[in-house]
Amino acid sequence: MLTTTTTTALESSSGLGPWYVWAAALVIAAAPSAGFAALGRRAAFVRSALGTLALFGLAVTLNAGTAPAVWTWLYGAWAAILLFALVRALLPHHPRVTRPVRRRSLIAAGLGFALALGGLAGLRLTASDALEKADAAQLAGDCAAALPHYTRVEGELNEFTLSPAPSAARTGRFACEQTLAGESAVRSGDAEAAEHAYQYAVADFEDRFGSGEPRLAALRLALGDAKVAVERARATASGDTPRASWESWGNDEIIRIYHSIVTDTPGSPQAELVAARIDVLRADALATAAAHPCAGMGRLADLVRLGDTKVPGAEAVADRARADLPRVRYTCGRERYDAGKYQEARAALKEVTTGPYATKAADLLIAVDVADARKGSAGALPPPAAEGTAPAGTTELVITNDSDERLEVLYAGPENGTETIAACSTCATRTLPTSPLGGLYGSCSLSAHEITIRLKPGTYDVVVRGAGSSDVRPYTGKWSLKSGTSYASCFFISSSRF
Repeated sequence: MLTTTTTTALESSSGLGPWYVWAAALVIAAAPSAGFAALGRRAAFVRSALGTLALFGLAVTLNAGTAPAVWTWLYGAWAAILLFALVRALLPHHPRVTRPVRRRSLIAAGLGFALALGGLAGLRLTASDALEKADAAQLAGDCAAALPHYTRVEGELNEFTLSPAPSAARTGRFACEQTLAGESAVRSGDAEAAEHAYQYAVADFEDRFGSGEPRLAALRLALGDAKVAVERARATASGDTPRASWESWGNDEIIRIYHSIVTDTPGSPQAELVAARIDVLRADALATAAAHPCAGMGRLADLVRLGDTKVPGAEAVADRARADLPRVRYTCGRERYDAGKYQEARAALKEVTTGPYATKAADLLIAVDVADARKGSAGALPPPAAEGTAPAGTTELVITNDSDERLEVLYAGPENGTETIAACSTCATRTLPTSPLGGLYGSCSLSAHEITIRLKPGTYDVVVRGAGSSDVRPYTGKWSLKSGTSYASCFFISSSRF
């Protein structure tokens, strides 16, 4: 549907025009040759008239009105050629020319040129009048009435008058045809066709009238509404998953269109509707987030950026979207975590730093890091040694860092958390035939640093890795920690000599 609409819009409606315009063209073409007729030089008259008519036909074919300076020079050059030929024919030594005839020929030639110029000027005025009527109808929103006038201006051979009217009429007609196509698509429920049609209508209208006309506000509002309808249909189509979760839904472009209504036509009725239209975007984003949290997250983030614009009502919409974002980001992170897409989950959760979902996001981030480490090439972490007792209903972990690198301990289970153990300045990397991380608590040196973590009893996924160092291989394990028991584990960094 788009291809058909576009092709139709780009075709020129210029035709042969009515007979009286051709008659006028013939008279204007023949008029500059009147001096030859007065001299009885029929062959010269026919050659000059046909040459002028050919020049006019070429001007019509090549749309001379789009380059009036070039064609004015060509017209002037042809007029000079005709004058030179006429003067040469009027020289005294010419055997067939007498003085009275010469005077009559000069008068005829002068009147002929005056008639040609007057005819050109008359046709230009007629075209301008028709164009003015067409523009007035389009600016009033009546494209059905405007199109016949535009077609008339294009189809009456006005190009040979070097008038800018045909080119302007062509652009105006494009805008009207696309406007009508957009209105028809909206009535038939074809949002995508409406979007494309209004896109062209807005562009052609701006080319013809600029960006300050109130009628443009209505076209832009229709374009923005069509884009919203298209995106809404894509987001809710059966079996259709919205575009990649980290891509913008298209709010930026839609908001830019709505914003241009306010900036270019602030006094228009459509400018007063912009704030409500933007709030609809937020409602749609929340509806999308209910089914596809990550897609809704990107759309809400676009709306938050509205707070920096001067669009009426935008700041209030941005504040509401900002309040919605943490919940949607957390939900997106949870969805990505469940799908095993840990990098995307981490990106969403790290943005949740304030509000009631901040704690949940921090806990889930730990679970993401633990799961990500287990998914990778981590080593197997041995279980801790039961070393003593802990208060009833709790379990304790005493973890020692016997290395010169800071270590990070992450745990996910009945509780989620992360702890960092400072490096031991007097401890060194051990060289072993193999390189397991971890060992018996009693194998640690006296200068090693230790921490005690008190947890709820249960099964925990544990990760031990270098804090900020990619050189230390992470190790993971699943630890079952009993109530009332204290566990201990010593970690050191080892390197293999093989």
